[in-house]
Amino acid sequence: MKRILWLSAAVLLGWATQSQAGVLGGHCCGDHCKPVPPPYVPDCGEPCEHGHHKCSCKKAARAARLLQDLCAEDCCTRIKAAKHLGCRLLVDYCCNPEILDGLVKAMLSDCCWKVRRHAAWSIAMQCARTEYALVALYISSRRDAHYMVRSRAAEAIDLLIICRKDCYKKLFEATDALITQLEIEKVRPGRDKAELIINSLVPHKSAAAAPTQQEQPANQQNQNQPEQMQETPPDAPQKGQY
Repeated sequence: MKRILWLSAAVLLGWATQSQAGVLGGHCCGDHCKPVPPPYVPDCGEPCEHGHHKCSCKKAARAARLLQDLCAEDCCTRIKAAKHLGCRLLVDYCCNPEILDGLVKAMLSDCCWKVRRHAAWSIAMQCARTEYALVALYISSRRDAHYMVRSRAAEAIDLLIICRKDCYKKLFEATDALITQLEIEKVRPGRDKAELIINSLVPHKSAAAAPTQQEQPANQQNQNQPEQMQETPPDAPQKGQY
């Protein structure tokens, strides 16, 4: 028994001596020897540019039917449609962009607060991370008359811009001026003047829909010139000859 205890103590003493020698000898130099990782660059692109989106005629027909129900007179029908428009298994806004237009319009102009609340959350469930959608959600989170709609819109913004807050900081700062103007005019979502909010979002919608201008190759520059400036081969028939 004593021999086992002495052997165990010797082994432990040997391990302690090796670990101290490793520290003093420079084998473990701590955190300062680790390579510095590159700075994090957030992905500020739109979600439709990545991933696979299974578009089909069945989804398009279902989206058209749900958008029609979103404009029904019955409040319960509109609530159900707003919920289903947030399910990407049923519809996909990347395949049918009119879904986002319908949800934004319902969130800002519907008189039923439950419809506005579900529409705000459906925008987040569709992962519609565009300037048009974020500005609409930001206005709803600040100006909606019902606190549950404001809370749900703020949650939708937090979900959409996870790890991407720096991408939209200037956008939200510019939207604050628009919200100040809406406060002066006493405009709130879900009321008579809600169309003014939707009209104010048109510049953001057109900016998001406009394709990015890229440099064209040299062989395509001749196609973009006016017809009078293009060179015609000598043997080609002139316009109006036949």
